[in-house]
Amino acid sequence: MGSYDSDTKNLLDAIKQKIAETYAGEGVYAILLDEVELYDTKKCFVLVERWSKENVSVHIFLHDGELEESYELNVTEEAPIDEAVKDLLQKEYGITDVTKVTIFDKLGLLTKAARSILLVRDKEETRGGEIAELIYCIMMGYSSKVCMFKREGFDLSSMLMEFLDQLKVIIRTYRDRNGLIECVLRFLSYRMTEK
Repeated sequence: MGSYDSDTKNLLDAIKQKIAETYAGEGVYAILLDEVELYDTKKCFVLVERWSKENVSVHIFLHDGELEESYELNVTEEAPIDEAVKDLLQKEYGITDVTKVTIFDKLGLLTKAARSILLVRDKEETRGGEIAELIYCIMMGYSSKVCMFKREGFDLSSMLMEFLDQLKVIIRTYRDRNGLIECVLRFLSYRMTEK
C-alpha cells in the first residue's frame, strides 16, 4: 500500500518488480490495490492485474487459495476487462455467474489472504489514502501482518504513532530507494520462513 502520486507509484512499482524477481516461482505475489480487480464466482475467485491499458494477467484461484490457472489477455475499449474475464470464465470453465468485487471487499479479501502487508509512506504531502487502508487492516485484526516503511525526514502525527505502537505495527525507516528495497526484501525473507 502507498500513495499513488507519481513518485511513490514509481517506487511501489520498483518494489513490486524486485519482489517478483526475487521470489519468482515461489507463489509470492506483490499486489498494488489500484492495479487489480477481483471477481467472485461459486467455484473460484479471479484476480486480474493490469500491466498496461491493453494487457492483463488473469489468475484463477480456488476458494481455498490454491492457484488453478493463469492467463494473459489483451483488452481493448471494445472488449474491456470485465467482459474479457466473463468471456474467459464462460469459455474455459462454463461459469456464467460472475460478480465484480467492490473496492472495500477487494481490500478485505486481499488483506485476509496476505501473509504480509507493506505500507510505504515516502512523502508527507499525500492525501493519506494509504493511512485509511492501514487503519482498516488494523481494525480487521491484521496488525501483525503490517510493516510500515517511512522515509526519514518527516514525522508522523503523534496520534498515528501512538496507534501504531499500541497495536504493535512494525515501522521501519529508510533513506533512499535502494535502502527501501533492501529493507522490504529483508523483511519478506523472514516472513517467508514463518508458518
